[in-house]
Formats: sequence, C-alpha cells, structure tokens
Amino acid sequence: MVGEPVTCAAISRPVVVGAGRRWRAVPTAAGAAVWKVFSRGAAEAAAFFRPVAGDDDSVKFFVRPGPRLADCPSVGLMRLHWGGMSVRMNKNLVDAAWLARHKDNGNVVVLCASMGDKAASANGVPGAFLADIDGEFSDADDPRPHTCPPLDDLRRAFQRRGISDDTAVVVYDRHGMVVAPRVWWLLKVVGLDNVAVLNGGLKAWVAAGYSTEPLADPSNVSCGTITAPARGELLVDIDEVARHLNHGSAHVVDARSAGRFSGEDPEPRPGMPSGHMPGARNIPFTEVFPAGTIAPPDVLADHFDRVGGPGESYIFSCGSGVTACVDALAAIESGRKDVRVYDGSWSEWAAPGANRPIAVGE
Repeated sequence: MVGEPVTCAAISRPVVVGAGRRWRAVPTAAGAAVWKVFSRGAAEAAAFFRPVAGDDDSVKFFVRPGPRLADCPSVGLMRLHWGGMSVRMNKNLVDAAWLARHKDNGNVVVLCASMGDKAASANGVPGAFLADIDGEFSDADDPRPHTCPPLDDLRRAFQRRGISDDTAVVVYDRHGMVVAPRVWWLLKVVGLDNVAVLNGGLKAWVAAGYSTEPLADPSNVSCGTITAPARGELLVDIDEVARHLNHGSAHVVDARSAGRFSGEDPEPRPGMPSGHMPGARNIPFTEVFPAGTIAPPDVLADHFDRVGGPGESYIFSCGSGVTACVDALAAIESGRKDVRVYDGSWSEWAAPGANRPIAVGE
C-alpha cells in the first residue's frame, strides 16, 4: 500500500472517481479507516475503500469489492479529488475551459440557474445542481415575482447543494447570460464572495465541445455550512429607490428593452403598464452581452459612462429583478463598485395600487 492511512473527514461534498463520475463518500461503522462510496442516486454502496494519503491534492483509495462493484469505473487504486487545494476564483466570470478544469474539485459547486420550463434545463454541465428561480430561490409567499426569499431560507437552499463559506460556486443557465447572474447575486446576498458566472452559459459549454448529462441530485451530497454575514443591503426596496430618484443620490438603471422602457411596447405581464420610473436610465441587458457573452470591460464602460462615473452609486431594475442582475454584473465588470438591485423592480413599481409615477418616452 502506497502512503500512510489518513482520516478523510474532509470528504463530504461531491467527489470524483476515475473517469469523471460524481460520487459521495461517507465513513462506515469501521470509522475513518474504511469509507463507502455511492454513485449519484444510488441507495447501495458501489464499493468500499481504504484511504491513504496521496502526494498531491487528492486522497487515494484501495478498493474492496462491494455489492455493486460493477458500477465502478475501474478496480484497484482509485483517486478521489476532494479539494485539498481550495479554489479561489477572484473574478466574476469564468469560461468553459476553466470550468472543465476545475469542476471536479470538491471545493467547487456548479449551479444551473433556471426560470420557466425546468425540463429544458434537465441536462447540463456534469455534476451541476438545479437552482430554480421559480422555485425555492424566490419567495413563494410574496405576490411580486422572483423576489428574494427570507435570508434563512435562501441560505438553507444553498447549503442543501453542498455550499459552504469556502466553496467556489459557478452559476450558468441555458440561455447564455439571463438567469445565472440573479443566482450569482443571491449568493452575494447570503455573504459569499467566491462566486462566478459561466460566461456564455450552457451554450458556450456545448460550443467548446464539452459533454452534458442529467443534473445532479442534491440529496446525494452533505449540506454545507454558511456562516458569513448576509449582505441584505445589496437588495433595495421601493422606498429607497424613490428616495434616490428624488435626491439624485444614485443612478437608477432599467435593464428592460428600450420599447418597454419608453412605453411603446407592452409588458409581458397582463395589466401592467409599460414606461419607466421618472429619472431612470435605460441600458437593456441584451446590450451588455451582444454576442452571447459579457462584453469586454472597455465596451461595458462605454455603456455605463453614458449614465455616470465608476465611483458613483447604481441601482439596477428590470421587470422582476432577474435581468437587473445581468446589468449589475456588467457594471461591476466595468469597474463600478457601489452596485445594488431593486428586488421588486417594475412589477412592484407599476403594480395597480402602487401609486408610483410612470414616465414614457426616452
């Protein structure tokens, strides 16, 4: 046996065995000396392993046959990369090649942000977990669509996907860059900063030649632990938006289309008038990723310089707080730092009975 026996308590999140398959490892009654490993969705252990220290950021396991040994990619010495070297991204965007290199590190969790038809997002980046904006990542008790859940509920939703304070989280969506920035923003709201968006989303992943498979089941991973202080101030309410509009103390930027902003085109929600908040400016979210990926920082700066300088304050709005986060991500990439999102957005401002002023035209 190569190496010395090691206590593998650190293996609690998804790990990788052999040819890129995801597994989870848990100790047996024998304790840290023997671990059993489950494939995704399996109730029975595929095999039992005795861990020994590796000479890199991995733990080596020697296999002892279990009831489903045939499920294992190979027999003999197997290696589970559990993230002995923590991944720090220090950036808001990663490309498909970066994600392919790092996604199997046990310190990395991939989320598939979804809105609308969940079935359309059923296949994606191997090992990714669903983060449904129409499900637990919105407040079901709030009549406004897509608003942030109570922070304790939001924190638990991320923890159920194996996310902890030190986890590197990459979010993507099937559209390119539409829903993922909202989940990225919610990760920041619960206090996490080692988070990024896959630039170009699933389309970029597939275009780069990488495979897809059914999304992973979060019940197969241990819950993470998030203790970071929440940053609820990243989301603002209707009164704060009105106050900034009245005093000019922050730039309010609307990410909806130019037609909806001007009042020429109808809103997609029945009974909702189009138009905009008096004093708001318009940068349609589609303009910041014109080719399916976020534009370079200098191009983004040209967009936002029309509104204000990099050292000024910005609040982003849209129809329901989702694509506002696309603009928020783009603003940060352009060098802006004081960036917040209006959670209720136009669906709250223009709601019947809200009695807020509505402007039309440019």
